[in-house]
Amino acid sequence: MTHYVNQTLMPSEHIIYVARLHRSIYISGLVYFLYAAALAVFGNYVAQLILRTQVPGFVHTLIMLVAVATAAIGAFDLIFTFLRHISTELVVTNQRVIIKYGFFGAQVYDVLLAKVTGVDIEQTTLGRWEGCGTVTISATASHIPPIDHVADPFHFQSIVMQYHVPPFAGAEIKELKLSPVLSQDKPPLLESGSKEKPEG
Repeated sequence: MTHYVNQTLMPSEHIIYVARLHRSIYISGLVYFLYAAALAVFGNYVAQLILRTQVPGFVHTLIMLVAVATAAIGAFDLIFTFLRHISTELVVTNQRVIIKYGFFGAQVYDVLLAKVTGVDIEQTTLGRWEGCGTVTISATASHIPPIDHVADPFHFQSIVMQYHVPPFAGAEIKELKLSPVLSQDKPPLLESGSKEKPEG
């Protein structure tokens, strides 16, 4: 799932790591389906216990309508989650961090590794057990919204920081290499308007 990233790679750029969204993003849709199934199977029995009499026809119809509506919500939730799953790209290259959202309309965040200032991870107890979390990438002059349900977020963090280059580090190194060094055999330059006094 790196179709967009593959099209935007520079000639000297290559993919180092591809992060994935955790399968737990499907839990909410599955919960809707389970609730709909439980309502369809046990709804009449529960209603009978509450009413303590035979369930009227309109109550049974209402229960089934609610079950069908709940199942429809679950189906739409799963469809949109699936589209999000296959369209989200979270890629680390040797030069950039690229994040792409959206199936019909793309929303892209493209940050140079040199501008990344930190990668924060937030995990709930359930997320720690599942192995997923919310990742927030901080970068100079860029705002990237948090990315939730990232699988193995600490590995993603380590990859980014491993290939991260501090800002201006390369420029400082080049500047030091290009700095002229005065030779000891060469006399220092005289200031403008001054004359060298003869010896003796």
